[in-house]
Amino acid sequence: MPKAPVTAPGSVAVLNHATALIGQGQPAQAAALLRKHLYRNARDGKARRLLASLGPVAKSEPPLSPDQTARRRRVQRQFQAQDWAGILKSAEPLLKTQPVLGDVANALGNALEASGRSNEAMRVFDHALRADPMRPDAYISMSSLLRIKGQATEARAAARAALDVAPQNAAVHVAIGLAEMDLDNLEAAETHLRKAAAINPNEPATWDALCKMLERLNRLDDLDAALTEAEGHLSGEPSLALNRLVWLSRLGKSQDVITAANLLPIAKMSARSQATAHVHHARALHEVGDYGAAFDAYSAMNAAAARFEGRGDISASRYLDRVEAKLAAATALTQQSWTAAKDGQQPVFMVGFPRSGTTLLETILMAHPKTLLAEEVPMVHGLANGIRPTHEADDLAALSADEASKRTKAYWADFKTATGASLDGRIAFDKLPLNLVEAASIHRMFPHSKFIMSLRHPCDVVLSCFMQNFALNDAMDTFRDLEATARLYDKTMCLWQTYRDKLDLNVIEIRYEDLVHDLKGTVTPVLEFCELSWLDQMDRFHESARVVRTASYRQVSQKLYRSAAGRWRNYERQMASVMDPLERWIDQYGYAAEPRDAGQVSQ
Repeated sequence: MPKAPVTAPGSVAVLNHATALIGQGQPAQAAALLRKHLYRNARDGKARRLLASLGPVAKSEPPLSPDQTARRRRVQRQFQAQDWAGILKSAEPLLKTQPVLGDVANALGNALEASGRSNEAMRVFDHALRADPMRPDAYISMSSLLRIKGQATEARAAARAALDVAPQNAAVHVAIGLAEMDLDNLEAAETHLRKAAAINPNEPATWDALCKMLERLNRLDDLDAALTEAEGHLSGEPSLALNRLVWLSRLGKSQDVITAANLLPIAKMSARSQATAHVHHARALHEVGDYGAAFDAYSAMNAAAARFEGRGDISASRYLDRVEAKLAAATALTQQSWTAAKDGQQPVFMVGFPRSGTTLLETILMAHPKTLLAEEVPMVHGLANGIRPTHEADDLAALSADEASKRTKAYWADFKTATGASLDGRIAFDKLPLNLVEAASIHRMFPHSKFIMSLRHPCDVVLSCFMQNFALNDAMDTFRDLEATARLYDKTMCLWQTYRDKLDLNVIEIRYEDLVHDLKGTVTPVLEFCELSWLDQMDRFHESARVVRTASYRQVSQKLYRSAAGRWRNYERQMASVMDPLERWIDQYGYAAEPRDAGQVSQ
């Protein structure tokens, strides 16, 4: 689906002709003309809206044989039952004989998406909305898939196209609301979600989306009110029970969370919902000191995440293989052989293994008016594009100054898009923890850039990664397994250390444990490193924290707390199997000298 509606070639003539036919009392002929035009020009919003205005004649139903009608009904039943395998067998043969059946095409697209074949699904959704432009389902399905792919602007465009044909369809408003949430247009998101609830208060998906938005905004009183209203319409609805459990968790009512979690119909819930339920259950069990049960609940969360619908081509081993390949090749690196890149504005890269405190530091730095931060946007991928992990030294050395300049210009364009602002004298901060594995490419393009390396006790880092319900990608999927997480930590830190030694990177290290015990004393050297000074408002970072998109968003909206430091001590038995690859980093980063009970939490 395109980013925005445009006037298609010949559109004016088609619209004029259709309008004339309508004026002559021939709406059916006008509808046929517009449908043919929209098949070739799906972006034409004016044509779509004119077609929708024609009422029942806007829809096209091809003549079907009794057998085709029966097969169509079978696909519809399979879609209601989410029988994806059945749809894959029955939908495609039917579409070959009747390609304009938009509902069948939409069902096939959803089956392909559920099977991890997202590119094929996108093509089928595109066909569905072209073949049957008056049916909103395909637009909604396309919008959902685009959101999964991280294309929120395109997702919003697809959902808004559905609004042209179904302005009173609750699911359309939900799709727009979700896309607006992804774009941080929270007022618009809430408007559409509440519109959807008003249109159809008996639709669980509407309330679920609204509740998730309110929770993410930390509007817990509004979340309670929305849940109470929804429960009046949908008593016993599992998705509402899950949102109520999340609300209880956010209030810190651990025993109530445990009770509610044990009452959830887990077997009837989607894998994503199961993972959410397990993680909140696990946190509550941790808070009451039942660490063995908490670890089991975290394990159940990760098992559910491994069953996520729409996982697609996700591979933890592929990411680990990439890091190991880069590590093996890193010994050949030498910056002396590189053609010098042009000087200019140099970003500050905030790196570290995930869960090391980068989000907390970012939120503190955001309170400074001289900073502009891009959060969790993979802009560095463009800098490293085409640089082979196994030949990193050769490929970087072969890169011309002109090519490096092109990449830096593209990076700054991406940075402006990501932040929605120009630097205007501010310092650019790029926060994506695992950018540390691309430090060589970063240094090649930005030779005078600075790195802020966030550190935390390796055991706490590895355990915390295992405990998070991360979004899907290759790197995060590694954290579903404790041993794989520890192995990735070890290899990543080896790679980072090699980069530092070979390239003489400009780095300042900051320890999470120091940060939570002495915020000003720990942040001030970082500010000086970045040529900034301390401001008292930075001590009140939690009061102005915007919506954070990472797994840390609950924490950074609170006052500084210390209970996460030393948490791993409560899980020493479970951590025993992963200590070997972590021991050298415990020693290197100065954690071995700490007393055994340092930072240990009592609950």
